[in-house]
Order: sequence, then C-alpha cells, then structure tokens
Amino acid sequence: MEAETFYKILGLFKLGKTEALMLGFNQGTDARYCKEYQIF
Repeated sequence: MEAETFYKILGLFKLGKTEALMLGFNQGTDARYCKEYQIF
C-alpha cells in the first residue's frame, strides 16, 4: 500500500468525513509544520 493511500484511510478512520479531513487532504496542510515519517 502506498503512503498516500495509507494516510487517507487512516484519516477517514480517525476523523470520519469531517471538515478537518477535507482540509488536510483536499486543500493541503502547511508543509512547515508537517512531516511524513517513514516508519512502516
């Protein structure tokens, strides 16, 4: 599973279909404060 798909599924599970999820995945987040960690 690709990282983008994993994080979208995780976001749906944790946040549901909320404004926070739509903001994070459709509008993007501020890159200065976000990091992707390669744990898996």
